[in-house]
Amino acid sequence: MATAIHLLLKLPVFHLLNPEKVDALKSRLVFEVTEQAVLDTSEGSSPDEDQEDDFFKMGKELESWCSEKQRNKLLEQAMYPALSHAAWVDVFVKYNTAIPSSAAVERLFSQGSDIMKVQDALQKRVRQREGGSMRDVESAAAVVVVVVVVVVVVVVVVVVVVVVVVVVVVVLLLLDVAMYG
Repeated sequence: MATAIHLLLKLPVFHLLNPEKVDALKSRLVFEVTEQAVLDTSEGSSPDEDQEDDFFKMGKELESWCSEKQRNKLLEQAMYPALSHAAWVDVFVKYNTAIPSSAAVERLFSQGSDIMKVQDALQKRVRQREGGSMRDVESAAAVVVVVVVVVVVVVVVVVVVVVVVVVVVVVLLLLDVAMYG
């Protein structure tokens, strides 16, 4: 869904990546946008008829949006289909925005105390083993330190990537607001 709704990629790129799932993706995309449009607007005399009409209109709008001549236009001219523009933006944000959560980082750091348990277990094994030297304990401790450093580097990289993604999404939303008011 993220590829199909992205402004620069759109559905034709999905044709290249996974052609057997294109029809299912089109249906789901139209359903998601229609559902979001219905949630955005609560007026209407007969919601069932309006919803069916919107579904078919969205399908036609999706086809024209993904057409070759539309894809070759400048990004500013071919943003999202005019029909239910806000719903398209909401679906884009839903599928192309990382959830700002610290759960993954908290999990990594909560296992920090387990590293000392591993080191203690290694030291105990070396002591139990006959002929075990202090050098074995030191090498095991060095391995644990290297693992801790690698985990910290990975956490820092993940945090930086999440920050960059959030900044990009905010810039895209600000551009959208600036262009469409």
